[in-house]
Formats: sequence, C-alpha cells, structure tokens
Amino acid sequence: MIQSPAPFEGKSGDKYFNEDYRNILQTLINNTSVTKKFNESEFYKKLKQGIDNYSLSYKDILQNGLNYIDEALGDKEITFALSHGDFAPWNMIWNDKQVFLYDWESANLEAPAGIDLVHFLFQTGFLLKKLRGNTLLVFCLNGKPYQIVSGKIEKSLLASKLLLLSYLLKMAIDEDREQPLSESGVERRNLIKVLIYNCKRTDS
Repeated sequence: MIQSPAPFEGKSGDKYFNEDYRNILQTLINNTSVTKKFNESEFYKKLKQGIDNYSLSYKDILQNGLNYIDEALGDKEITFALSHGDFAPWNMIWNDKQVFLYDWESANLEAPAGIDLVHFLFQTGFLLKKLRGNTLLVFCLNGKPYQIVSGKIEKSLLASKLLLLSYLLKMAIDEDREQPLSESGVERRNLIKVLIYNCKRTDS
C-alpha cells in the first residue's frame, strides 16, 4: 500500500473494465472477505454517522437512500472486503501483466464486496466517457462487469442497484463539502433520487 515510487515504468490502465481489473478485484475480495450482518458492519455505521452529520440541504435525500438500504438489507449477511477506494485507470501502472496500484488513502478495510467495481464504472463513465443522467445510470448497472467479478458480489445481495446506491451515499458523505455541489456531486444526488424511485417501483 505504498504511495510511491512506482517499482517499474508502465502505462495507465484501460478505460474499459476487463479481465485484468477483474483479477485484481477478485484477489482483494478472495483474500480479505468477511461475512457479517449489514447493519452491524463498520461500513454501515460510518454511512449512518456520516448522513447524520451531513450539513447540506440534501440530507433528506441521503437519509431516504439509507432507509431504503436498511429496509432491504438490515440484518442480512453480507460479504465485505478490502476496498481500494479510488479504483480507476489513473491510479495504477501496468507493465506487461504486472500492476502497481497506488493512491490508497481512501481504502476501506470493510466495504461491500464489489464497491470498487462500481467506483470504476462511475468514474470512467462520468469523467472519461462524459456520460450523464440515465445514460450514466445504465452504464453503472451494466450487467457484464458484474458477471466478470462474480461469486461473492452476487452472494452479498448488493449487486447492481443496492450496491450502486450504497456507493453513491458513501461518496456523498465523503466528498460533498459545500453548496452548490460540484458537477459530480450533482450527478450523485440525482442518481440517488432516481435509484430510490426505481427500487421502490420494483418492490411494489
């Protein structure tokens, strides 16, 4: 988890999620995973505390998102694992099949399995592909990457919409500092609202 220097010269990762990324995430999950009730995890406790202390006017939106996740998962057993926290092409150097992954300051020892995958999709979709609104939402929920990183993500019950909603809430409490929100902050807020609406429609 050293920051620098890189042990070899190389290039940044590809902007498309692929088997190389899959191998990194699967290795992290396989070697660090634990199973516990969602509402007893450190991830949930930090999320709840962060939303309780959220000072911007969008607090109700975040609270509604947390309430939905709490109702959907509650005391269900979830797979958690080490998360890099900023898993994106620009935070790694590749040389043949070797990879040097850096910028671990956002790492989380106990995050829902697969949350790094969601971060990768959101960041590359938003920053590199310039996707917005429903197009970004569909991109982040694309089934293929979730199929590549299989197993414990599926077993965690957090795949797809609930995992994305958990990620967006976490990013909001970590990144939102002032109003008006940054462009990415606005996008997160809007996607949270859409996800809550879509999840409730699916349930009804």
